[in-house]
Amino acid sequence: MNDEFARRVQKALREEIERLTYELNRGIDGEEATAAASNRLDLLQQYEHEVRWNNIDEVTDVAGTLGIG
Repeated sequence: MNDEFARRVQKALREEIERLTYELNRGIDGEEATAAASNRLDLLQQYEHEVRWNNIDEVTDVAGTLGIG
């Protein structure tokens, strides 16, 4: 796997995790929106773990999810 590609995916994941964490800490209107953001944050944190361990299939899937090609 291209290390530069993996770093870009990691950076994008970290930025999205930080953004969602900020929004959740600030408060999101509505229980459904809060639950959706919380679920997405959990999923992104799981992805981050897989990317960190260079699980090639997960990195490719995450890149697609985040629009990184």
